[in-house]
Amino acid sequence: MTTGLKQLQIRYEPEQDRLLLAASTQDRCEYRIWITRRMAALVLDGLDRHLKTGGEAQPAAPAPASPEGGRPAPSPTAPSASTPAQTAELQAFREDAALSKADFDTPFEGDAETYPLGTGGVLAYRLQLGHLADGRHRLTLLPRTGQGVDLSLQEAQLFGFRKLLVDGIAKAEWRLPIGRRPLTVPEGATIN
Repeated sequence: MTTGLKQLQIRYEPEQDRLLLAASTQDRCEYRIWITRRMAALVLDGLDRHLKTGGEAQPAAPAPASPEGGRPAPSPTAPSASTPAQTAELQAFREDAALSKADFDTPFEGDAETYPLGTGGVLAYRLQLGHLADGRHRLTLLPRTGQGVDLSLQEAQLFGFRKLLVDGIAKAEWRLPIGRRPLTVPEGATIN
């Protein structure tokens, strides 16, 4: 995108049986990309896997070795969880905190002057997710050929994007696994 992100919208279009992602920028451009059921499942799974890593930028250099000499020592700034259940709880906490501050009430402003992908948009074919050096997350949806949508998002915005996608999937009645993954407790474990 040419300038900063202004708003995101994902809406279900029943005639197409697809979701339409619209991303508007501060310079009044609107990027439109169609998301099929298959692509929605891939994006949702990719987001969940990406966020499961803690959503933090990965260090460029190898992590320092632990004092015992085995595994790398955990980052002193990154919260860590020792079990899958703790990891899921930590992600749920981060998501709840991010979504509590998000604005889902302001209507999407359709005031674009230009549509770099055309007013009809393009069909998403590929997904790329990654971390940027500044701590932001990169989410890119591309058609088979040509330009697509490349979003640079803070973690809170990424959780917001996930919520918009989940809401669109629910509206489409696609019956994809959209809720938080259930916590699995090992047999014999005690929960306090």
